[in-house]
Amino acid sequence: MFGRLGFWEILVIVVIALVVFGPNKLPELGKALGRGIREFKDATSKMADEINSVSKAVSATPAETAKAVTAEAETAKAVTAEAETAKAEVAKAETAKTETAKAETAKSPGGEV
Repeated sequence: MFGRLGFWEILVIVVIALVVFGPNKLPELGKALGRGIREFKDATSKMADEINSVSKAVSATPAETAKAVTAEAETAKAVTAEAETAKAEVAKAETAKTETAKAETAKSPGGEV
């Protein structure tokens, strides 16, 4: 029944829209409708991409999953090691700063910096 709109049906819809909304509001309504359709298409394509990525992850073989988990664990170990190295360097810098401040205090007359 509503499957195919011909020229005359579309013309009648446009005339009714002009009468109801007026010629000044139609461009605004068209822009709003276009934005809505575009946002709907973007959302559906993002959802389809997400579904595809999840289905690929689910269909991964156990060997691929184990490989990914091992790589993740190795990355976590490397990050932890870097954090420990950074902590040690900060501690060394703080110690050096404290020692320098003590030496400056000892050198200054009256013990003030």
